[in-house]
Amino acid sequence: MQVYFLGTSASVPTRERNMTSVVLRLMPARGVSWMVDCAEGTQHQILRSPLQLPKIEKLFVTHLHGDHIYGIPGLLSSRAMQQATQPFTVYGPVGIRRYVEDMLGTREALFPYPLQIEEVAPGVVFEDFEWVVTAERLDHGIESYGYRFQEKDRPGHIDEHQLEVLGIPKGPHLRDLKEGRAITLPDGRTIVSAQVVGPSIPGRAVVICGDTRPTPQTVELARGADVLVHEATFCASEQE
Repeated sequence: MQVYFLGTSASVPTRERNMTSVVLRLMPARGVSWMVDCAEGTQHQILRSPLQLPKIEKLFVTHLHGDHIYGIPGLLSSRAMQQATQPFTVYGPVGIRRYVEDMLGTREALFPYPLQIEEVAPGVVFEDFEWVVTAERLDHGIESYGYRFQEKDRPGHIDEHQLEVLGIPKGPHLRDLKEGRAITLPDGRTIVSAQVVGPSIPGRAVVICGDTRPTPQTVELARGADVLVHEATFCASEQE
């Protein structure tokens, strides 16, 4: 898993840095990427990166200021031009649906991929067999969110020594044990997962916050996370 920065220059681009966009590469298991915010110029940053636009399948918007959303229409259109067929979902505060639909007009109907728009509230905004994404409201004058990308705990490792001790042959039944199911051997013995599989491996957590003043919600969202990405935009007088 990698966190890839496409832009870190807040609301104004510089010669060296673009405006806000971060990509979470869910590699290698899923081979897809999720994006947080999409400022103007994000497409050009992707061209300079190892990322592949058709493999970006979700966009999580922190808030509706232009330096976080002006790149969305072009991103969606370019994804269509590249004949991406995988569904794409945009998550964001109330108002994101109207913005995307107004910007795209009737072109959405011509997309070769399904486009979904989900307006979020605090709590779980997405969950599947491997990940839970939670949103928490921050403090930025307009509705603004941070997102926690929490990987679910993974099964523990199989103890090869215990397999030998118990006389358990290799085979597809080991997957059942690794996933917590008991098996029955040809000799009639029942083997439960805990006999040969170690403790579960805690899932990793990445938290990406949008613009915000200091707030307790950020602390709770990031508690125990492996990585916290937090914007820090200061005046020159506050540089030190």
